[in-house]
Amino acid sequence: MQLQKKITNRINNWLDNTLDIYGNRLLIQMRKNGQLLFLSELIPCFRNTKLFVFGTGGSIANLKNVERLKNYNLLMTTTGPYHCFRKYGFVPNFWTLTYAPIIDQILEQEKTQPLDFSDTFILIPTNDSICKININTPSVKELINKHPEATYVLYRCILHSKQWPVIVPPTYLMKDIEPIHGLYSNVLDNLFLPICFYLDVSTVYFSGIDLIPTTGHFWDRSLHYQTMEGKPLEFPESKLIKKCADIVIQICQQKGKKIFRLENSETLLQYYPFINFELSLNEATTIITPDYVKTQILHSYFGDTNNGARN
Repeated sequence: MQLQKKITNRINNWLDNTLDIYGNRLLIQMRKNGQLLFLSELIPCFRNTKLFVFGTGGSIANLKNVERLKNYNLLMTTTGPYHCFRKYGFVPNFWTLTYAPIIDQILEQEKTQPLDFSDTFILIPTNDSICKININTPSVKELINKHPEATYVLYRCILHSKQWPVIVPPTYLMKDIEPIHGLYSNVLDNLFLPICFYLDVSTVYFSGIDLIPTTGHFWDRSLHYQTMEGKPLEFPESKLIKKCADIVIQICQQKGKKIFRLENSETLLQYYPFINFELSLNEATTIITPDYVKTQILHSYFGDTNNGARN
């Protein structure tokens, strides 16, 4: 039995070293190159900050001069960064990915409109996460190969599928605790808020999370929500949306966190207070770049490096 175990271990080690089947060599090299961070390493830089999270809904188009957000912290998902660049001329500094076909679509679109992710944190789930993709997904590796200028951020997550009644994980919206859990209702409850409050962000301003099929997308309001296959997208029932919002609001009240919607009417998420876009810009934290975070990490290990500054 011991001999068989040793042989098995040697075979696995040889396969890993030769084929990198677990992605270990890739991660080690990315770490050495400064391409790879862990989400926990961002906490000291983002604690008590105020940032924006955007879906892809048409309500974003109601905001005036969105291009000003290039100087602020903006978290987007799916194809948001690509269309944000095309419409507003900048790539947001946060992009979180949970679905491999989105990466394939972006890479295809980049053949005519290349993107530069030099100032972007790209958030990727670890291979032990419960999610549709992880750091070893072939599309993710293709993205890493295509965009070595980006900073990739690993985090553990459990993103729930639709469930009723709603079950609230005991660590939901808690800071500095992984895996990050979501609530299945919409991207705000299931992804954006868990990430933000893990980082101990104090205030979140959201837009483009409309949950209304007819608002379309911010780059084309006539393009109604649909699946990757072109079928109409089914939104969660209003009862589920309200239940999850009630849970979020109660937790935020207990923890002193704030959530504001930037859209007055074109969103079902009327449970959160409205704030004028201009006022949110006056309050929000200016952009924190990957270079700044890396400088702070070096400073924590080696003392004052005199390099970089928070913008």
